Amino acid sequence: MEMAQEVLGLFLVSLEERNINTISPSNPSVIACNDNEFVTLVATPIEKYRKKNKAIKKTLTIPLVLPFRAVLTGRNLFIFLFFATISKTTLFGGLRDESKCNYSK
Repeated sequence: MEMAQEVLGLFLVSLEERNINTISPSNPSVIACNDNEFVTLVATPIEKYRKKNKAIKKTLTIPLVLPFRAVLTGRNLFIFLFFATISKTTLFGGLRDESKCNYSK
């Protein structure tokens, strides 16, 4: 649950900093679930992440295909890179075992 709160907090702060309106939370009773699945609410103290989320400017060279992949997944490039980063690093409790990384893709 802590990881979900952290990702939610950082995501909401990133939207806020770019003056993008946040969406309303979904009604849990209307979300369909399959067997062995469940819906839960995630609450986060957004003030905590406003203080932590200080941006730094870095020059980044990325493969040409990444912006196209971001568009195909329906995300902007920032969000695409954010989730790719947290899924491949220990940042925010992501992948901890380097042996599970496939760097050939």
